[in-house]
Amino acid sequence: MSAEQRTKTTSTELANALPPDEVLFGRSEAMKEVRKWVTKIAGTSIPVLLYGPKGTGKEVLARWIHSHSAACNSHFVKVNCAAILGTLLESELFGYEKGAFTGAHAPKPGRVELAHNGTLFLDGIADLDLAFRKASCCSFFRMAVFLESAMRWRDRSKRD
Repeated sequence: MSAEQRTKTTSTELANALPPDEVLFGRSEAMKEVRKWVTKIAGTSIPVLLYGPKGTGKEVLARWIHSHSAACNSHFVKVNCAAILGTLLESELFGYEKGAFTGAHAPKPGRVELAHNGTLFLDGIADLDLAFRKASCCSFFRMAVFLESAMRWRDRSKRD
């Protein structure tokens, strides 16, 4: 392994290698501001939007907030939205009931339900195909409603 390969680590790998309170390192004014804000945010139960270019540490920051929040004893559920086939994203997020579609032989909780009282980290939304994002407005609308009302949803289309 070359020296370059050894020094290239992802922010998640770095976060896992450091003690939890040392993950947010740096002495710049910007990092001091980040630490101040995430400390405030961790003390609340409001939804948080972290955005920025790939590799800037959004997941590290989300995990830090989770570990310093009241939800720290609950699940941290990461969903890489871009890695899930577009047509399956809604079922993956919200789950489904037995009989909701062909092959649904048993109910399956969605990631939203699995993260109940914990943290749901949606990664890669910007990487979804634009056509799919437009076609799946219903899924994202349901997510917005979920975040607003803190309710859990399941597809009950065959049950009603």
